[in-house]
Amino acid sequence: MIPYLYTIAERLVKKHGQEMDKLTIVLPSKRAIVFFKHYLSDLIEKPAWLPKIYSIEDFICDLSSLQIADNLTLQFILYEAYCKNPIGEAPDSLDDFFKWSQTLLYDFNEIDRYLVDADSLFLNLKNIKTLESWNVEEENLSDFQLQYLNFFEHLHKWYNTYHKLLVEKGVCYQGLAYREAVKNINFTSEKISKVWFVGLNALTKAEKVIVDYLHSNCGAELFFDGDVHYVSDQKHEAGYFIRQHIEKWGAFDLNNTLSKPKNIEVIACAGNVSQAKVAGNILDKLEDENFNQTALVLADEKLLFPVLNNLSSSIKSVNITMGSPLSSTPLYNFFNTIFNLHIRKQKHNKHEFYFKDLIKLFDHSYFSILVSHHDFNLLKIELRKRNAVYISYEELKNIFEDLKLKNWKFIEMIFRDWSDPAFIINSSKLILESLKEKLLTDKASVESEVLFSIYQCFQILEHYINDETLKLELKLNTIYSVFTQLISKESIPFTGEPLDGLQLMGVLETRTLDFKNIIILSVNEDKLPMGKSSNSFIPFDLKRHYKMPTHQERDAIFSYHFYRLLQRTKNAYLIYNTQSDQFGSGEKSRFILQVENELKNSKIKLFNLELQTNSYNSSSIDISKTEDIQQKVLEWLSKGVSPTALTTFLDCKLKFYFNYLAKIKKDKTIEEFIESDVFGSVIHSSLEKAIHPFLNRNLNHEILSKIKKSSIVNCKNLLENKFGARIKSGKNYLILQVATKMINQFFENEKLFCADNSNISYKVLEQENRYDYTFNVIDKKVVLSGIIDRVDKLGTQIRLVDYKTGKVISNDLVFDNYIDLINKRNKSKAFQLMIYSLLYFKNNFSSNFVAGNFSFRNLNEGFLSLRYKKEKEPLVISSQELEEFEKELIALVEEIISDKLIFSQTDDLEVCKWCDFRSICERE
Repeated sequence: MIPYLYTIAERLVKKHGQEMDKLTIVLPSKRAIVFFKHYLSDLIEKPAWLPKIYSIEDFICDLSSLQIADNLTLQFILYEAYCKNPIGEAPDSLDDFFKWSQTLLYDFNEIDRYLVDADSLFLNLKNIKTLESWNVEEENLSDFQLQYLNFFEHLHKWYNTYHKLLVEKGVCYQGLAYREAVKNINFTSEKISKVWFVGLNALTKAEKVIVDYLHSNCGAELFFDGDVHYVSDQKHEAGYFIRQHIEKWGAFDLNNTLSKPKNIEVIACAGNVSQAKVAGNILDKLEDENFNQTALVLADEKLLFPVLNNLSSSIKSVNITMGSPLSSTPLYNFFNTIFNLHIRKQKHNKHEFYFKDLIKLFDHSYFSILVSHHDFNLLKIELRKRNAVYISYEELKNIFEDLKLKNWKFIEMIFRDWSDPAFIINSSKLILESLKEKLLTDKASVESEVLFSIYQCFQILEHYINDETLKLELKLNTIYSVFTQLISKESIPFTGEPLDGLQLMGVLETRTLDFKNIIILSVNEDKLPMGKSSNSFIPFDLKRHYKMPTHQERDAIFSYHFYRLLQRTKNAYLIYNTQSDQFGSGEKSRFILQVENELKNSKIKLFNLELQTNSYNSSSIDISKTEDIQQKVLEWLSKGVSPTALTTFLDCKLKFYFNYLAKIKKDKTIEEFIESDVFGSVIHSSLEKAIHPFLNRNLNHEILSKIKKSSIVNCKNLLENKFGARIKSGKNYLILQVATKMINQFFENEKLFCADNSNISYKVLEQENRYDYTFNVIDKKVVLSGIIDRVDKLGTQIRLVDYKTGKVISNDLVFDNYIDLINKRNKSKAFQLMIYSLLYFKNNFSSNFVAGNFSFRNLNEGFLSLRYKKEKEPLVISSQELEEFEKELIALVEEIISDKLIFSQTDDLEVCKWCDFRSICERE
């Protein structure tokens, strides 16, 4: 199988070779760009400049030179346009407006994307609605009919005013950008190099005008991916748009790959989870070593997590191109709980909170971040003692004071009166700020992203609340409505390697991509193609008249994507759900019936699997050792076992499996914000670079001042190099200030330490050195590997130092015996230090040293060293101590090697809070 994009890349290299930089390539999606660049890299034999490569949407928006605003900003500006032309004396409240504004915005967008004459359309729309009233004499119309007609009469006014406001504010929606791009094409085309439009199918009117202009006047070339099977058949909906392109721009070479024999299995499953299980079984049987030739396509993206939990154990890596919506995150749920707490209070016209709402809030995981488990348990006990159904703010405050709970300042704003919109926004931001302080102490990449996204939501709300031109009088219900609408439009990406392993994607993401093996789930009517929807004020006939898209065009789009996926595939598995529920009819897609009757040369098998699954409980996931998994374990042991990996195994065996054996990783994308892992590495790198010139020199006040200054400069430079101008404001700026303060305090403490020990030499001997130690366990090769942050010497005492940007207290490094380091998870930092000690000893044959942490969250404690519980002095690590520890370490490795090992979830939910795989386990 030769992928379509590979043939285009091959043609580009052969035809233009070293002049590719003079071309512009336009593809249907950003996903296609990744694959196209990959194919180019395979074909280019020597260095060459790549062409400019755009998605079609980005290309046209670039031509418009306009900035597309976020959805909520667009809706607020639309509300401003509405308020300038209200129906009646007073406009609807913002809450009522948002109930229909998204539909209006959708229509405006379609009108502009298809270059419709807005004056004509809105006049005809008004006349149609007037005729529908069966009376053209206004005096005989009811108030409701008049209001109904006035609504459609005002659409044109809102449209024109909206355009004017957007231009004044320097922003736009996509449709307006398209319309402006068409206006600008005459003079912007001079700046465009020769364009190749590749793999496009359904084009808007604006896109057609631009493509046609560049084709006729600038020599743009058009490449379409169509098959004789559906293009030559005038009634086949898959070829609907391709036939239009042939008629307009002339014939082009068509493929004839659908006629080639294929193995197609149509599988009926009872339930969505059954579909996921069947997909997992299919993957087990596929002959695809790295699954690079396999795609799992979800017509219903709600199946993402069931599919992830049923993936084949033979899959080494997965690339997931779908995101997890913010509306399904615990932080959204937390704010939803707070809003409902106050909404119920207002609804019952009380100044007190309903006890069930309070208990629900107290039980939430994010509340436990603001208030310790111990404190809110005491709080719940006290509430039960009082047996009060409603609790006032003053009573809650008194309870905190009576119980001497310490966290009232972090949660006080939650329980104050939320009737003032400014106070609601400010309180919400303060809650997020408090959470941010807590979350920054641990790895919480997903949580941090969610926190910032929601914070941004409140920032936008605050901006428009303070906008004097709108003069908004918001209520709690309105703010809640706006908040939920904005959240529903955002998502957090969850992706893997862009080109490596199994590709898991939605239908639209498959454009121009080809795979040897295709597994499509939810091949049901209403899913593939999607069902009819009426999210428009413009009736079907009027859309047809103005050549705007309807459900017929949408069906043709999905038909094309479906058949195009089958063109070059060898094995296709079409799975559908036979159960009827509120999410679907249980009817298989008509595409399946078409395939059964059309692809006569293909081998089509039909299966009906009655796998009844009444419930889906992902809280207990157990993965048993197979021969394949055992081989992965041995490979991992021989390639380098890090202290972090062993700690992960002890924390959660399932997380260890996902991370180190299944190798499911987060997407390597542009890092917009400083996350906790980046924060830690920057601190480490800043210190390393600054201290390096002063290795093996006695540290004193003057040298430490130089190192401190250099470290702070290094820290700023590293973050500026990674994040650019984004480091100068917002969240990134705050984190930079935190890092600067930590570094400053660290070296000030070092100066005081030197002053107190002025008669003793103090040197840094080495830093960031990697050590390896190879040994055998049950005749299996094990390579222990680790990087020691710093080795210094105080007088004659060698010290191994591990920097921690999280908080470490002295008790974390105190233990009774070495088995405790493995069995007690609060001793993980001590466990890591002993591994570093073992590595240092095995490489330097030197013992009688000490090991410890510098905690940047607890710098006043200075150097925190390993200690036996009964000893006050640091543990001097001898060869005998290391021999005892090594025995326990070997026993741990034996457990990992054991055939009886089951990779199961941890029972400690605290570990789950910061886990990247918590969505898979559904431990929210």
